[in-house]
Amino acid sequence: MKKLPTVPPGATEIVLVIPKGALASEHPKASDEATVAVHRARTASDQPIASDQVKISRITSTSRFAVELLIAARLMANKASTTTGEPSHELRSFVTAAVVLAYSFLDAGLNEFIYLNAQASETLKEAEKTAIAAIASKDLRRKWRPGQTTLQLFNAILCTLKREELANEQEPYCAAEAVRSLRNLLVHPKPSRVTTFSDNPNEDLSQQQKITIQLRDYLDLDRSATFPAHVLTAKCAAWAVSSSLAFFAEFVKRSGVSPGFLTDGRI
Repeated sequence: MKKLPTVPPGATEIVLVIPKGALASEHPKASDEATVAVHRARTASDQPIASDQVKISRITSTSRFAVELLIAARLMANKASTTTGEPSHELRSFVTAAVVLAYSFLDAGLNEFIYLNAQASETLKEAEKTAIAAIASKDLRRKWRPGQTTLQLFNAILCTLKREELANEQEPYCAAEAVRSLRNLLVHPKPSRVTTFSDNPNEDLSQQQKITIQLRDYLDLDRSATFPAHVLTAKCAAWAVSSSLAFFAEFVKRSGVSPGFLTDGRI
């Protein structure tokens, strides 16, 4: 057999020892990297000099979070939709989780594009891959992101690739920006006082807070709506997830680079 590489000092070595008989069985439920390793082990076992056991040394895997965060956000939105009774701490917990996870999905999707998807793309030209690699280098040195939101950075990528940017005064950008605003309120909360009742029928209580004005059309808020009471609803959770996915799907369409998972709402 081929001599195994020497493990550098201080490195962690993961050793998978597979009996030759087991190599003829079905694939183990493991990562893609492990499956490839088993295929190689099977090939090695067919050689006349193969021993009774095949040693696979070091299996390296890459962690991706975008699709997992999207699934988690959907799960929280579904939990919110099935919560019964009066608005409760349970409902608000699910809605808050859905909003935060939905925007985190966008963060992860951006990072995976920069560090993984662009370089593996079969649609980008080499010059375009080089340009994205330069962004990745600047990002590692913290010289690319300062002063820009995640949504703006998606447009910066499109600009670099000479693709049409998402107009910030149109959908799906506007809705994604509203998700960002709500997420910021939930992640960086500040105490506030708000009038929740007035006997003046002409008073529009929803005008007291910027977030209720921003979300009025998306959540069909009425004149008495205030945050958080009338905002953190099951409808809000579903909207945050669908709006984030719509933004990301449009970015994928314009960039022409697959994220490695479906973006049409089937997951």
